Amino acid sequence: QETFKVAQSDDTIMLRQSENKKRVHTKKMAVLFKHADASGDGKLDEQEFLSVMRIPQVQAWLAAQDLDIGDASALFELLSNGDGEISAPELVAGVDRLKGAARSLDFTVF
Repeated sequence: QETFKVAQSDDTIMLRQSENKKRVHTKKMAVLFKHADASGDGKLDEQEFLSVMRIPQVQAWLAAQDLDIGDASALFELLSNGDGEISAPELVAGVDRLKGAARSLDFTVF
């Protein structure tokens, strides 16, 4: 019974850590989105997105979060779901899906 309590406690800790990572990720992407949304309309068009992705500090910042930008235009297409705009929720969800070394490699090949 003690082992079960320890395992359950470990699961609770892992869930809290996962939730915390998601909150931090969402906040970071909100900062990026706000910086990139030059028009202030709440959507990123391709020009706004590409402009911010050309900034070396942004590239380094994203790389530090396990997202290596190989082709910003292709990334825009993936994140925009084909409608030519990226909303804040699309940015958060899309970057979360693409994070990680293997995903970056797959994305670069794409």
